[in-house]
Amino acid sequence: MNQPDIEEIILEIAQIIDSGEVVYLHHTTYEILSYPTPGSSNDEYDYLRQEVYDVVDMDPDSYIKFEPLDSNEGHDMMDAFADTIQNEQLKELIKSALNGKRPFRAFREMIASKDLEEDWYEFKDAYLSMVVRDKITDIP
Repeated sequence: MNQPDIEEIILEIAQIIDSGEVVYLHHTTYEILSYPTPGSSNDEYDYLRQEVYDVVDMDPDSYIKFEPLDSNEGHDMMDAFADTIQNEQLKELIKSALNGKRPFRAFREMIASKDLEEDWYEFKDAYLSMVVRDKITDIP
């Protein structure tokens, strides 16, 4: 059996948690199981969550759990992105947006108006991949 590409698995998990799903990764088979976070879809997908629990509960020590970032972690990620901006004026505008009313919306509007969306998405993918990578350092 070929060893799966760990970097591809990391990116896939990062993208799934970015979409708001909880992910379980089997640490030897690399099987990925996921379900929408509770409340994110009016619990319409309770059966998916239960299916994942049924599998994971049979061998819980074999799975690593990944969850979407909470709002504080999301804010920290956006703040870290602002720190990468070389233009000090622009960096301060973004940080002000993050410290004002409705920071998530203000941030999205700011990066859109300053043509930084592509940079943001690249940063976010790398950041979330780092979060995932940090949790799977024990995988051979």
